[in-house]
Amino acid sequence: MNRFLMLALILSLVAIVLWLASRPDAASQKMPEITDFTSETVQSIEIAREEVPAIRLKRSDSGWQVLTNSGEWRVASGDAVSHLLNDLATMKPIRVVTRNPEQHQKLKVGPKAIRVMLKDQRDVVLLEVLVGKQGSDLLSTYVRMAGQHEVLAVDRSLVWQVSRPLDGWQGREALPVEGVANSEASRE
Repeated sequence: MNRFLMLALILSLVAIVLWLASRPDAASQKMPEITDFTSETVQSIEIAREEVPAIRLKRSDSGWQVLTNSGEWRVASGDAVSHLLNDLATMKPIRVVTRNPEQHQKLKVGPKAIRVMLKDQRDVVLLEVLVGKQGSDLLSTYVRMAGQHEVLAVDRSLVWQVSRPLDGWQGREALPVEGVANSEASRE
């Protein structure tokens, strides 16, 4: 009788383990690759949000520049740009938060989200991401890749960076950039 009980117990445990392993939520979530660039390949950055002019940054031989509201290119804060580019290039998805478009507004990745677009020297988009609200752990951020419904939590705190006002992107001296850069601004 003891053998029968032991066999029944072992079979029951095996059945439970198999049942747990076969559940859909038990499978490990395969995270999508969301970044496929290095910060060195980025030549321009645009940060757009509702009700304020877009922030435009571009790389030049002398470093990063930011376009002011008056149409002048000024020296940008290299530290601010480098920090943002590094975080965007190295961010990793932690989990899929939702695939339901009805949740976009709640997570602030809907039409009113902050849109960040990175382009290379040929004006090809390297990354276009909608930055939503801060994750509940304050170390992550909800993001949605442009054109996708899937909202991801990523392992970077991006909200404060992309919410930076225009003067927060300017370098300490914020001097106008002479020559080619200003003539390019007049053509845009």
